[in-house]
Amino acid sequence: MVDGSPQSPPIQQPASGSGQEEPFDPEDPEDWIRRIEAKWANINVIGCELGDMADACVRWTAGELELLYGTLSDHILAGYLDQPILMIRTDSDDFAGLTINWSVDGVLSSDVRISDGAWRSSPAMGFLDLFDSLLDTDSHFQGTIAHELTHAAVWFHPELLEWWIDAQEAAGESIEPGDWRIGYRYDWSVYEQLEDNPELYELTVQGELFAMTVSALMYDPWWIWGE
Repeated sequence: MVDGSPQSPPIQQPASGSGQEEPFDPEDPEDWIRRIEAKWANINVIGCELGDMADACVRWTAGELELLYGTLSDHILAGYLDQPILMIRTDSDDFAGLTINWSVDGVLSSDVRISDGAWRSSPAMGFLDLFDSLLDTDSHFQGTIAHELTHAAVWFHPELLEWWIDAQEAAGESIEPGDWRIGYRYDWSVYEQLEDNPELYELTVQGELFAMTVSALMYDPWWIWGE
């Protein structure tokens, strides 16, 4: 186990250029992609145009990319998002967000896929969020991005999940699937196939609860305002 608590290292800054700002049109998705990739050199946003494609991709809107920029800027674990990340907007109906992690010759990376369902997926998925699936909101979309980026951060830095589990034990708190505050509406049956491996099952479940908690702390109104 790792002692202490996670301290986020400095957020990566863009490389210095000529010192002159390029013209920026907030209504132009390409300008947002350039701005994101200039600020975070390890982030590659797929534009879903000729020469910049991914499987089942669709184009991001300028508004969605502005929300992505905001989430990357504000993410609680921003300093741990320090390996290559591919951001893909997709038309899949199977998920709101999905992170696929890779390790190739010791190099870690993550593909983060965001679908239309992200607009209707509540950050905490708690009992108080029963009707959130009826609403398309910015906080849902950003919460989904924050959730998936948390999975990427844990892939790059597994000690984050150890700290999360240790913190619960130290506080005498244990968040489990079905907790009314978080994960109440999540379909935990997708992990039943892992129950024969209790250690893997526990790490997978705690990884989901951790991602939901980070997302909720950033974007869930019940958690932010205590209402």
